[in-house]
Amino acid sequence: MIDRLEYLKQQYPIGYLTIEQLLALEPFRNVPSLRALRRHVDSGRLDLRLSRLNDLPGARWIVYTHHLAEWLDRQEAAADAA
Repeated sequence: MIDRLEYLKQQYPIGYLTIEQLLALEPFRNVPSLRALRRHVDSGRLDLRLSRLNDLPGARWIVYTHHLAEWLDRQEAAADAA
């Protein structure tokens, strides 16, 4: 298995992706917006942890690289098991 976390750290050295960056990735291209992404996460259809960059009102939503790497690893394991 490739080390996704190391790869993501190289691609996103600040340690997180903005939601805009996330939605541009292949697995998320069918998700049109943050609102739709949050609906998928809140309903349990998407087991991905979203975070806020800080506690201020209007703070950007982000996904930490380690959370994305874990999610991608789970997706690969599920595909291999199917």
